[in-house]
Amino acid sequence: MNDLHRKLLLILNDAIDVEELDQNRLLIIKNDEKILLKNISEDIKNLCYEKIGENILGKPKKKLKKNLWNEKDINFLIQNRTLDISELSKILGKSKLQINYMMGHLNLFNKRSWSKEELNFLKNHIDLPLLWISETLNRSIASVKAKRRILKNEKVK
Repeated sequence: MNDLHRKLLLILNDAIDVEELDQNRLLIIKNDEKILLKNISEDIKNLCYEKIGENILGKPKKKLKKNLWNEKDINFLIQNRTLDISELSKILGKSKLQINYMMGHLNLFNKRSWSKEELNFLKNHIDLPLLWISETLNRSIASVKAKRRILKNEKVK
C-alpha cells in the first residue's frame, strides 16, 4: 500500500457517503465536512466506495464457495447422465452451467460418430429446419447445427 492509499484511508476513516460528481471527481462526505477528490483513478474510486461501504455496513464477510461438487453428486451424475440437464440441475441443486461443465469435465456427453448415411442425409437436406433433421436422425439440435456448419464451410472452400 503506497502513501497515497494510506492518506486516503485516513480521510475515509469516518466518511459516511461518497458522491461521484463526474468521471474523475468524488465528493467525500463526513459528518462535519466535505472533501473533493480530483483526478482520481478507477482503483482509488473503488477503494473509496469499498471503505465507505465498510463504514456504513461493517466489514464484508468472506465469501464462501457455494455448491461444490462432492463424491456423492459426481457419482449420481455419472449414473444418471442420460437425464435431462434441467432435471439433473433440480435434483442436484446446481445450475445448468455447473451440470454441463462437470459432464464435460468427466467426458459424459454421449458423442457418437456420424455415419455415411447420416452425413449424406444431412447434405441432401442441409437447408431444412434443424428440429426436423435432428428428430429424423435422432440427434441433438446442437449436434446437427455443428455438423451442418462444418459441411457448409467445406462447400465454400
